[in-house]
Amino acid sequence: MNVRTFATPLTIAAFLSVGITGISMVLDYEGGFVEDLHKISGILLVGASALHLWVNKAMLVKHLQSRLGAALAIVAGILVVVALLPLGEKPAEGPGKASRQLMETAARADLKGVAILARKSPSVAVTELRAKGLVVESENLSIEELARRNKRSTSEVLSLVLPTATEGEDDHEEHEDDD
Repeated sequence: MNVRTFATPLTIAAFLSVGITGISMVLDYEGGFVEDLHKISGILLVGASALHLWVNKAMLVKHLQSRLGAALAIVAGILVVVALLPLGEKPAEGPGKASRQLMETAARADLKGVAILARKSPSVAVTELRAKGLVVESENLSIEELARRNKRSTSEVLSLVLPTATEGEDDHEEHEDDD
């Protein structure tokens, strides 16, 4: 079988898969196995692109000899190097780590537990979510499950249950008076 017959179609398929799953992730779509498919497709895209470039190396050389082609290749190379540099904090460390862990834990918790954490009765949380248009069958469903069933992001459902910044400030002021 000729490599040329599948290099371009494979590159196009991998590109579309990476593009669609990437957009889904940006839009906080949390269904299925989007992230896993994105990672696998990304690896496939790199391999397919390398194969495509090898098969079409004569055209690649011609493009790189033009000013625009050379400039774009240099910019792309610089962007890749900068993206791979360990700049700033590592994602798994620092102040953001606790926030991410808290959000992940709250997402797996049931609505009843998150409501209590938010200083609300579970029935009030259910009523508030229903008023916002969500279907809530039980306070025992996890936030992730509520989000999935209502086609919402987990962070959106959490933000509807947890108090807003101004509500939190009012609670804080009340507790300061107790001191």
